[in-house]
Formats: sequence, C-alpha cells, structure tokens
Amino acid sequence: FLAGPTVLDGLTFDEVHVDIPEGRTVTNPSLLLTGALKLVLEGNGAYRPARVNQGYIGGTVVVGGVAHAVGAGTDCRYGVPGSEIAIGEGAAMEMDGKAGFQSYRFVLDGGTLRNSTALANAATTPSIAQVRVTADSAVDFKQYGFVGAAGVPVTLDLGGNTLDMSCTDSGYIGSATATRGTLALHGPVAFTAGSTFSGAETTLV
Repeated sequence: FLAGPTVLDGLTFDEVHVDIPEGRTVTNPSLLLTGALKLVLEGNGAYRPARVNQGYIGGTVVVGGVAHAVGAGTDCRYGVPGSEIAIGEGAAMEMDGKAGFQSYRFVLDGGTLRNSTALANAATTPSIAQVRVTADSAVDFKQYGFVGAAGVPVTLDLGGNTLDMSCTDSGYIGSATATRGTLALHGPVAFTAGSTFSGAETTLV
C-alpha cells in the first residue's frame, strides 16, 4: 500500500494505522516497520502482509476485517517472534493453513481465530501455542489448530470468559492447559492426554 522502499521506526511513531475498506485487500510489499511500533488494522477489508522480517515489537491489533497469516510465523510478517497479536470484536485472524506461530502471543478480545484450510503440517508441528481471552471469543479450525512446541503445552488463559471452539475434520488441539473460564466445544474436538483445565469448565454444544 506504499510505493517504494519505506521504513518506519518506533523512535518516530507510536502506531501505524491501516484502514481497509470492505471488499478491498491490502498488502505491504515495501513497508518495513521497526522499533516499538504497533500495527493497527482497521476497517472491514482484508490484510495480506507481503513483506517478511518485520522488526516491530509493539504488537498488532486487528480492530476490524480479516488479517491473513499468508506465510509461516518464522517469516516475521507480524513483528518479531514473541509479539502480541490482538483480535477485536468482529475481526478475525485467518491462519491460511500455516503453522509456525507458536512464539506469538494471541489475544482474543471478542474476535475469531480461524483456519479455513487444513494445516499443512502434522499434529506434532508447532502452530499456535499461547492464547489469552479477554472477552467472549471464538476459534474455528478446519484441522489441528493449537499445537505447542515439544514438551510445552498450549496455554489457554480464558480470563473468566467463554471460548467458543469449533473443529471440523480431525479436531486435534494438542496438549493444553486451560484456566478460568468456559470452553464451549462444537463437534469432535480432541485434546491429548495430560491436558489440564484448572478452574475451566468444558461444555459440549
């Protein structure tokens, strides 16, 4: 959406806002964000980041529309590993069948984390491993979904909220630790042996 090589650094700006109209898809072939910047996606359109190795550490907030994973998380298209990706009410993050986001911290603030394509991995390949729920939210995976690194369980911090979870095909979730809230499970959702639910309630819908 910006022509020519452009570098924005957090020393100059605090946030970069991108407002995408409904029906439009935006990419960032030339924009490189670095430093303490935060990327804020607004509007009802779609965002497909093209530029890899983004160096910003302020996190990403999806206020509206759909943010697409496009590449593996190791491409760093949403900031450096360990960054936070927050998804607001009415917004969604579409994983596009990609894994490799286990180091990113997802925050569901009323939004939806979805994967409309079967993940191009095995059930043991790390994908999404850290999720904090700050308002009633949803997860809609076609296949697999949450898989942590070897020996590290998926962390679902429900924060007293409800996470509406649907999985079609093989609904494998991986070893999980869930706390303080409700997991509303739709259809065949399987957790591996050893998963723990401390203070969390599970219901079948």
